Amino acid sequence: MNNNRDVLIIDDEENIRYICEKALNKADITADAAASAEEALEIVKKKKYKVALLDIVLPKMDGLKFFSVLKGEIPDIEIIMLTGNATIEDSVNAMKMGAYDFITKPFGIIEIRKTVENAMEKEKLSREVNELKQIISISDVTQAIGRLMPINKLLKIVFDKAKNAVNADGGSIALFDPKNKELIISYIDGMHDIKVLGERLKLGERICGYVAEMMEPVIINGDLSDDPRFKNIDNLKKVKSGISVPMIVKDELVGVFNLRRVKNTSEYTEYDLRIMTIFAQRAALAIKNAIDYEKLKKLNDLKTEFVANISHELRTLLTIIREAVSQISSGILGKTTEKQRKVLELALQVSAEN
Repeated sequence: MNNNRDVLIIDDEENIRYICEKALNKADITADAAASAEEALEIVKKKKYKVALLDIVLPKMDGLKFFSVLKGEIPDIEIIMLTGNATIEDSVNAMKMGAYDFITKPFGIIEIRKTVENAMEKEKLSREVNELKQIISISDVTQAIGRLMPINKLLKIVFDKAKNAVNADGGSIALFDPKNKELIISYIDGMHDIKVLGERLKLGERICGYVAEMMEPVIINGDLSDDPRFKNIDNLKKVKSGISVPMIVKDELVGVFNLRRVKNTSEYTEYDLRIMTIFAQRAALAIKNAIDYEKLKKLNDLKTEFVANISHELRTLLTIIREAVSQISSGILGKTTEKQRKVLELALQVSAEN
């Protein structure tokens, strides 16, 4: 979880950058500065900020265009727009895009500090709401443990909760087949990935197989070739960030949870990983219960079918016996004594009762 108080100032006027930096530093706020959108982009690729002060008029790429780029790099950042000649149209466009506030130059030191502090408070509240959402998702999965349901339905519920908890764009759940020592892709999020549903992976194969073999979670941010664990794995070009977490019950592997960010360009953090590790523990128990339930259901169905078949065979045999006894009793097959007839009549009576 990021508790920094970092602000990025993006303005082509050196004196504005200097005034803002000094004013914020005195308020125990760390401030960095950039003179252009291009320079700012290089900075945010290396460091994440809570708040940005963004001038609407910049060389090359203007502030309104860079607004979307900045939000793409840091979706949760609060942006305060700055301008020396704001128009109503500029203000409306900035607010529609999600700007926290709009400050007109010249501004006072107290005004800039107060606006930044308020923006940080909003960012903090948004983060706390998101953390609460994650806790609620874990609670929902915990409740699902106590409800028996078909495995396919459960996988969808569990995945949707996890996806919502850590703001994922998609992913999959692979279940472990202990007999063949393989992972089976049992749930996939996204129609374009449906072709991999049911695909089998060996332990150690790709990221999912690595997590299953090592039984440890991983975060993937950036180029896979930079990670010695996955240097021989094809790079996931469209994936900006990913988490893979093993699902384990009593030291036994149940499967692997895989979540990815494609549209959301912010990277997963250690906090996200901790949330997903807790989530996976709860999900593993729910999924194992569902698998055991389906196994018991299949056994019960086989037992019912076996009893039905045996009953049918017995009824057929009793019918043959009754017919044979009836014919003997009637004398068709020869004369019978009084004692024999009584025994045959008793046999017919007993067979009729069954």
